[in-house]
Amino acid sequence: MCCNREARHLKYVAAKKIVILKYVAAEKIVVSNML
Repeated sequence: MCCNREARHLKYVAAKKIVILKYVAAEKIVVSNML
């Protein structure tokens, strides 16, 4: 039970990091296109 919850939490954190990285990358592309 405890391990399962921990695994789900790690998946959630990883997914959040991926979303943030994608957002940052997209922002960098937009900025470089504007320059």
